[in-house]
Amino acid sequence: MTAEPMLTFVEASGQVVQQYLPTGAAGGAWLHPAQDIELIFDRAAGSLCTLSVSAGTAGGTWELSDPAATFLTTHFGNSAAQLVGRVAGRRRAAGRLKTQIEAGSALSALARLRTARATSPVPASPWWDAQEAQLALEAGLEPVARAAAVRAVRALATIELPAVTERQAAAAQTAADLARAEDAAAASAVRAAVAAAAVQNLDDYLASRPATGEPGRSAGRGSGGPGRLRSGWRPQGAPVPGLDWALDLTIVPPGMFLPALSARDDLLVAPGAKPGTATVSLRLAPGADPKVLGRCRARLVAPAERRVLSQGSFGRRGSLAVAELAVPRSASEQPGAWIEVVDGERRPVRSVTLRLFKRALRGADAALRAGQEPRGLAPDLTSTQWQALAAAQWRDSGADWLQAGDDIRARLAGQPALVSKPSIAEEVGW
Repeated sequence: MTAEPMLTFVEASGQVVQQYLPTGAAGGAWLHPAQDIELIFDRAAGSLCTLSVSAGTAGGTWELSDPAATFLTTHFGNSAAQLVGRVAGRRRAAGRLKTQIEAGSALSALARLRTARATSPVPASPWWDAQEAQLALEAGLEPVARAAAVRAVRALATIELPAVTERQAAAAQTAADLARAEDAAAASAVRAAVAAAAVQNLDDYLASRPATGEPGRSAGRGSGGPGRLRSGWRPQGAPVPGLDWALDLTIVPPGMFLPALSARDDLLVAPGAKPGTATVSLRLAPGADPKVLGRCRARLVAPAERRVLSQGSFGRRGSLAVAELAVPRSASEQPGAWIEVVDGERRPVRSVTLRLFKRALRGADAALRAGQEPRGLAPDLTSTQWQALAAAQWRDSGADWLQAGDDIRARLAGQPALVSKPSIAEEVGW
């Protein structure tokens, strides 16, 4: 029988750590409820996986901040702060904290909301901040709630709201109440706008929405606006047999590109205009900086050898970033040749295992989103189609985990996830 994990001092990070469970096929969602506390939740199950508390430098004095001590007492019991202090002082394992944080708690939901935003087709929506304010308030994190509320009302105050759903109205009113002391004018404007707006059910709201998907904004955000996303496409045959591709959002500039509903459609790859070339396209985020785009590269790499075979610069075509690169004949002799997008030509080529690991996480992320059926992102999809998309993404994720050598996460891919509503931003599509 494996011994239960204990509170342990980790010398490398200077933290006292309690490991409850490893993260699953969809990875973890991070949250810092106090400056010296970090929580990691499982994205699919919602359960707490890891608690980390900063313990200072070796030989130095350790002192837990008041917010951290209060948080530990509230969620881990009256003796939690003292036990963490003993481990920090003695630099050795001792005892185990029993968490009182449930999988469906506001803390878990807040962490998972933030993580989902990073890969959302509508990352700039003010509804992320409005919903964060709601969840942080419910979780007892008032400073976090007020900061998110101020960001939300300042953005919402610039947008006409002819209609809102009940969830939008509740989130906006909560944000306005929280932001009143910091920005009374914006809070007042949002309260007045919500009071004057028609409150509609989701079906009527989606049917009456402008083509951009966003009230009070003109068209021009891309093909049909954020509420009319294509899931993407792949050609019948790749330019070279065995050629693969993926978008890794951790090696491109933040806020530059928008992911698709399917992880395999983040990059659109087709044979180029000239023989022996490939065209790589992906969607630009609103306000993408042309100078930053100019530094990005599409690359054909041989991951096993960590070698770049060819690369091309991006240009803008409407709402798309498009690059053309050579596909040399030698690529057909490179097992696992891979097209990727990076933030600069000097970025090192990642290993086969790491890129499979990243794509497995991205596939699970897309599966979780599809399982929530965020109708605002694709109003024409039926519930059956959403669930089919989720199942396909889980299969892809499991296959990537298996190929990367992680049998456990491969088995976990597609197991029932915590049932939750889509985010407000994705439910309404902007």
